[in-house]
Amino acid sequence: VNTVTGTVIKTGKMLNLTDYDMDAFDTSAYFPLLCRNMISLPLKYKHETKAVIEFLTKIDAKGFSYDDEVLCSVALTYCAYFISYDKLLKEKRAKLLHIKILRDTGDVLGAPCVHDLLRMASEKFILPEDFGRTVQLHLEGADKLYLCFLVREMFLKHAKIFAPKNMLTLNYFILLIQRYTMA
Repeated sequence: VNTVTGTVIKTGKMLNLTDYDMDAFDTSAYFPLLCRNMISLPLKYKHETKAVIEFLTKIDAKGFSYDDEVLCSVALTYCAYFISYDKLLKEKRAKLLHIKILRDTGDVLGAPCVHDLLRMASEKFILPEDFGRTVQLHLEGADKLYLCFLVREMFLKHAKIFAPKNMLTLNYFILLIQRYTMA
């Protein structure tokens, strides 16, 4: 189906239609309102079209002028800003979750190498977008094996440090893996 939105997404360029009665851009099946003119602008984020914003039917029926195009592009600038701000907030939440996991593990084990191992492991993991009381990482089977391998290597490397409480610490790690992973 050849639509205005599809054309803007494919080309990545703005469309300003002054007479919307065109077979190639027929929207009467989609919208109950009669459009005389419209302007469609691509919302780009990092040089990629993420959405299309359309302004329909200008009141004076003359079509959208160059000044209207500039005004609409300013509105798109604000939209792109808020999308990038939202992405930064999600990244910040993921980093805070990462710090929480490192803190929880470091408090129990007390070994500085744990932080490095978990940081290496968590770089491979996909962190959730938001977190609260129950934290879960969405891990594939290979990622779970990778984390178990790192934990095993840590215990083999530092067995003397954990000698009397080795089993308790290993049980804690198994519980930690179960808490932070999904089956």
